[in-house]
Amino acid sequence: MSQNGIPKASLDINSRFFLAIDSLVSQKKIRGLGTLSKLWDVSRFALSWSRNHPEAKPIKVEYLYYIARDFNVSLEWLFFGQGEMFKA
Repeated sequence: MSQNGIPKASLDINSRFFLAIDSLVSQKKIRGLGTLSKLWDVSRFALSWSRNHPEAKPIKVEYLYYIARDFNVSLEWLFFGQGEMFKA
Protein backbone atom coordinates (compact mmCIF):
# COMPACT_ATOMS: atom_id res chain seq x y z
CA MET A 1 0.00 0.00 0.00
CA SER A 2 1.06 3.56 -0.59
CA GLN A 3 0.89 6.12 2.17
CA ASN A 4 -2.67 7.12 1.18
CA GLY A 5 -3.97 3.57 1.06
CA ILE A 6 -3.88 3.25 -2.75
CA PRO A 7 -2.42 -0.15 -3.68
CA LYS A 8 0.86 -0.11 -5.60
CA ALA A 9 -0.83 -2.09 -8.38
CA SER A 10 -3.34 0.74 -8.88
CA LEU A 11 -0.53 3.29 -9.07
CA ASP A 12 1.31 1.13 -11.61
CA ILE A 13 -1.82 0.82 -13.77
CA ASN A 14 -2.37 4.57 -13.51
CA SER A 15 1.20 5.16 -14.66
CA ARG A 16 0.86 2.81 -17.64
CA PHE A 17 -2.45 4.44 -18.63
CA PHE A 18 -0.73 7.81 -18.93
CA LEU A 19 2.27 6.27 -20.71
CA ALA A 20 -0.19 4.99 -23.31
CA ILE A 21 -1.72 8.46 -23.61
CA ASP A 22 1.74 9.97 -24.10
CA SER A 23 2.43 7.39 -26.79
CA LEU A 24 -0.85 8.22 -28.56
CA VAL A 25 0.06 11.91 -28.46
CA SER A 26 3.54 11.25 -29.88
CA GLN A 27 1.96 9.13 -32.65
CA LYS A 28 -0.42 12.06 -33.32
CA LYS A 29 -3.48 9.86 -32.78
CA ILE A 30 -4.76 12.33 -30.17
CA ARG A 31 -3.82 15.87 -29.20
CA GLY A 32 -3.99 15.30 -25.45
CA LEU A 33 -6.33 14.94 -22.49
CA GLY A 34 -8.84 17.35 -24.02
CA THR A 35 -9.35 14.97 -26.94
CA LEU A 36 -10.10 12.11 -24.57
CA SER A 37 -12.39 14.16 -22.34
CA LYS A 38 -14.54 15.03 -25.37
CA LEU A 39 -14.42 11.53 -26.87
CA TRP A 40 -15.29 9.80 -23.59
CA ASP A 41 -17.47 12.56 -22.09
CA VAL A 42 -15.31 12.74 -18.97
CA SER A 43 -13.84 15.68 -17.12
CA ARG A 44 -10.51 16.89 -18.44
CA PHE A 45 -9.80 18.13 -14.91
CA ALA A 46 -10.39 14.61 -13.51
CA LEU A 47 -7.97 13.11 -16.04
CA SER A 48 -5.37 15.76 -15.28
CA TRP A 49 -5.82 15.35 -11.53
CA SER A 50 -5.37 11.58 -11.80
CA ARG A 51 -2.21 12.09 -13.80
CA ASN A 52 -0.69 14.58 -11.37
CA HIS A 53 -2.05 13.17 -8.08
CA PRO A 54 -2.46 9.39 -8.53
CA GLU A 55 -2.17 8.70 -4.81
CA ALA A 56 -5.12 11.02 -4.17
CA LYS A 57 -7.34 9.87 -7.05
CA PRO A 58 -6.26 7.15 -9.49
CA ILE A 59 -8.05 6.80 -12.81
CA LYS A 60 -11.47 5.22 -13.01
CA VAL A 61 -11.63 1.66 -14.28
CA GLU A 62 -13.86 2.65 -17.20
CA TYR A 63 -11.01 4.74 -18.60
CA LEU A 64 -9.05 1.52 -19.05
CA TYR A 65 -11.97 0.09 -21.00
CA TYR A 66 -12.17 3.20 -23.19
CA ILE A 67 -8.48 3.32 -24.05
CA ALA A 68 -8.43 -0.40 -24.88
CA ARG A 69 -11.59 -0.13 -26.99
CA ASP A 70 -10.77 3.07 -28.82
CA PHE A 71 -7.01 2.83 -29.27
CA ASN A 72 -6.23 -0.89 -29.17
CA VAL A 73 -4.16 -0.61 -25.98
CA SER A 74 -3.49 -4.04 -24.54
CA LEU A 75 -5.32 -4.73 -21.28
CA GLU A 76 -2.61 -7.25 -20.38
CA TRP A 77 -0.06 -4.48 -20.66
CA LEU A 78 -2.25 -1.98 -18.77
CA PHE A 79 -3.00 -4.34 -15.89
CA PHE A 80 0.16 -6.39 -15.61
CA GLY A 81 2.83 -4.51 -17.56
CA GLN A 82 3.40 -7.56 -19.75
CA GLY A 83 3.60 -7.74 -23.51
CA GLU A 84 3.32 -4.87 -25.94
CA MET A 85 1.49 -1.62 -25.23
CA PHE A 86 -0.66 -1.96 -28.35
CA LYS A 87 -2.34 -5.08 -29.66
CA ALA A 88 -1.31 -6.17 -33.15
